[in-house]
Amino acid sequence: MHIRIPIHESPIVRCAEFCLRGLKNSQFKTSATYSTSAGTESLPVSVPSTNVFAIDFSGGIRYYVNRRFGFRVEANAYKPESLPGIRQS
Repeated sequence: MHIRIPIHESPIVRCAEFCLRGLKNSQFKTSATYSTSAGTESLPVSVPSTNVFAIDFSGGIRYYVNRRFGFRVEANAYKPESLPGIRQS
């Protein structure tokens, strides 16, 4: 949900957002391949389903053609606060 609070009427508006989110990862299987002195080996890896809390930062520019229609360009960055199986220092 986006709420526009116009300070003054301008067709170009800078924007910044901060969100708290939940990210869901479904269970999947993959393999890890690595090289040793004896050759190449592969191990099956099963990644469990997880729900992770994350913080989302974004910012950009919006250009309004009229009061109801506009375009925006923005950049997003997500920072998961916890990842199962990975120690964060």
